[in-house]
Amino acid sequence: MYLDSKGLIVTKTGDGGDTLQREGFWYEGMYLNPSYVAPSGMATYVSTISILRLAEVQCPPLPVPARYWEAPYNNPGDTSRDQLVSNIRALGYLNPSYSYLSQIFQSVVKNFSRFPNGDICFVNDYARFIRAFKLWYLYPLLFIFDLPIFVNALLICFWLTRLPGPLRIWLASKASWLFWLTNQYPPNAEGVPQSPYGPTNTSNDVNFIGDLAQAQNVYPTPISFIARKIYRCFRPCGVQFALDSYFNLDTGNNAEFALLWKPIVDKF
Repeated sequence: MYLDSKGLIVTKTGDGGDTLQREGFWYEGMYLNPSYVAPSGMATYVSTISILRLAEVQCPPLPVPARYWEAPYNNPGDTSRDQLVSNIRALGYLNPSYSYLSQIFQSVVKNFSRFPNGDICFVNDYARFIRAFKLWYLYPLLFIFDLPIFVNALLICFWLTRLPGPLRIWLASKASWLFWLTNQYPPNAEGVPQSPYGPTNTSNDVNFIGDLAQAQNVYPTPISFIARKIYRCFRPCGVQFALDSYFNLDTGNNAEFALLWKPIVDKF
């Protein structure tokens, strides 16, 4: 495991720009797989959040934990939705007082349903908060708020991780705006953005796996159940492939993540 001098998770090069996301994903995995023996020298989750909060600067309307490395990553105002979602889940599992979790939620609400960097907080994000806070009386809302999980399962399994077929090639030539989510990637000669497509595209999997695990263990709904089964059965090359591909030594990531999460995804 690649750790910095404070025991925080970094890449092989020492890059800590995504440390906040990694810490949340690691410690929710440790909660769901308590038999796993963590590498020595890691900071505890409580001390991790404290360190990350020490790195923060004032971010209206409320300060939140920051990414940790070097400017601008230690600026809470640049902290994105993707950095916080794993910590929302982890804090729900591991922080009985909900103090940090409450602060993140209040910041989102007071920021007009936006995360610190401006990312929109969608209904599935509120489903994550409902489960993290254990708000059982809001369970009926999950039947609606889980719909994006179902849609995301379909997108990952049948669109984002599939090689371009005739339909996608035709759509790219006739309605390129359909690809607005991935328009930052250069298209090929047929107008289809390249990088996001194919089974090796795992950029959408990691946070989604955490959401499916949370929905499986806290207030599951028929919608989250179906989404999980679709993902398990139709994710090209399998769920574990997504983890093994994303967390591997060749890319400088920490392979321990894939080992930690294997028993969890095996239960999907």
